[in-house]
Amino acid sequence: MDKGNGLAPLREQNAASEQKILSEVSHELGNFFHKLYYWAEYLGDREPAKEGDATAGEMLQGTIKRLQDFLKTVFDYFVPVELNVVRMTADDLLNSLVGKLATRLCSTPLDVNRPEVLGSVGILVDPARISHALEITVSQIGHQVGDASRIEVAIGTAIGEGREGIEIRVAIKHPAGDSTPFRSTEASIEWALAEKLFNLHGGNISQHVGGGEERGVGIFLPAAG
Repeated sequence: MDKGNGLAPLREQNAASEQKILSEVSHELGNFFHKLYYWAEYLGDREPAKEGDATAGEMLQGTIKRLQDFLKTVFDYFVPVELNVVRMTADDLLNSLVGKLATRLCSTPLDVNRPEVLGSVGILVDPARISHALEITVSQIGHQVGDASRIEVAIGTAIGEGREGIEIRVAIKHPAGDSTPFRSTEASIEWALAEKLFNLHGGNISQHVGGGEERGVGIFLPAAG
C-alpha cells in the first residue's frame, strides 16, 4: 500500500486550511490597522504641533505604518505562492531591475553592461512575483549605498544547479561605511522572501561582500527550455 498517495490529499487539505486562516488573520489585522490610523489621526488633530517638530499623532502613524509593512512581509513569506509564468527575455528582466534602481537611487551613478547577444535569451517568470522580488533586492541595495557610491550592473550566462541560465550581478562600489546586508529583523525577513520568490522560479539570489570597497548582489534564473 502506498501511504504517500494517501497522505497527499491530507497535505492539500492542511495547506488550504492554513491559507484560509492566514487570509482571515490578515483581514482582521487590516481592521485593527484601520482603527489605529483613525485614532492616530484623531490624536494629531487635537495636538498642536510645535514648529519643526512632529506631533505624537504623526509619530504614531509612522510607527503603525512600519508595523503594517513588517507584518505584510511576514505574511507574504508564509502564504503559499502559485506562479502564473509567462516568457520574458533577459533584456526585459534587466530593464525592470535597472528601472527600479534608477528610480530608487536617482542621484547615484549607474552603469549597465548589456551584451546584445543575451537580450533574446528567454526565461519563465511570474511578472508580479518577480517584480516584488526585484523591489526587495533594490531596497536592500539602497540601504547599502552612500554619497560616494556608484552602481555597476552586468548580465551574463551562468550555470545554477546544473541548469543553464542568466545571471545579473549588481556591484555597489564604495558602499556606505557602516552598511551591512542585514541591519534589522525586517530586512532579514524581506531577504528571505526574495530568496523564496527566486527559488520558486528555479533560481536564486545571493549577497557578495568583497571587502570595504565593494558589495553586491547576484541573481540567477534558468533559461526557458
